[in-house]
Amino acid sequence: MSRSIERFDRHLEKLRRGPEENRVHYVSICSPNYLHDAHCRLALRVGADVICEKPLVSNPWNLDPLQELEQETGRRINAVLQLRLHPRLLSLRERLQAKQGTRQHDVSLTYVTARGNWYHQSWKGVLEKSGGIAANIGIHFFDLLLWLFGPAH
Repeated sequence: MSRSIERFDRHLEKLRRGPEENRVHYVSICSPNYLHDAHCRLALRVGADVICEKPLVSNPWNLDPLQELEQETGRRINAVLQLRLHPRLLSLRERLQAKQGTRQHDVSLTYVTARGNWYHQSWKGVLEKSGGIAANIGIHFFDLLLWLFGPAH
């Protein structure tokens, strides 16, 4: 893997130094969670905007340096927030916003999915690489709950 990313880095840098029409303007990152931070930094450094699945980083203390790099490069990192596009969830959000007087909600979220042996054999089953179930799939639901109901009080 390391050799591949190094070659990709060299290629992006070559394009960055070449004619404008050959430069990379966006990099889409869908690598294992533990690589997102490094891949975001690479994309920003070569002058590309980023589209990254969540989580952006494995450790919260890595967010500030990414934000600083955004400011230095003038490029942006955009997180994929796919649940916000689901028609039923858009409808639910509209209904909730129409009832602005109701501030408190009792919410129960249950997610059931099959996970075969492949899951635990892949990087997703390794806590240090995935961040665990909360970072791997839970982050999408945390985002959804905040988007629907706002911050917890």
